[in-house]
Amino acid sequence: MAVLLVVLAVVAVVVIALVTVGDVVAKLSRQPPLRVFDLEEAVTWVAERLPEPVTAQLSFTDVSAVIAHQLDFFEAKGVARDASVPDPKDGVEASGVPGPAQVVDEDDALAFVLGRIADADGLPDAGDDFDDAYIVHVLESTDAYLMAIGAVGAVVIGPTDPLV
Repeated sequence: MAVLLVVLAVVAVVVIALVTVGDVVAKLSRQPPLRVFDLEEAVTWVAERLPEPVTAQLSFTDVSAVIAHQLDFFEAKGVARDASVPDPKDGVEASGVPGPAQVVDEDDALAFVLGRIADADGLPDAGDDFDDAYIVHVLESTDAYLMAIGAVGAVVIGPTDPLV
């Protein structure tokens, strides 16, 4: 009789464990994967893909500054946030439930970054001695990096207003 109770207890524990693990796996499979942006990795990735005239003019510090300004733009538009800052929705991490797609205009990003660079009196190493086209190359390469890590989707063709 005691052996039967031990066997039933073991079976009950195994069933409870399998149901619990299955429930957690099902919940995690429905959540989108977390995308983490590593600035050092991004700077290296972007710098390796810039045309030679750009890399001859801009240092890693300059590329890092441009990327940081672009991230500030994304935060200002509400499409990105610093992981160390609580989510304003409820003070905790995002729920993982996908929401409506956010669309950001590339020209607005360029204007924002150039404005920030002008406010800072140039880039850290290049100063004012750079061509605006270099900044475009950095922004395009950063966009390619964000697509490569899965942080952003493909380019949207058509109206930027989802209600149109």
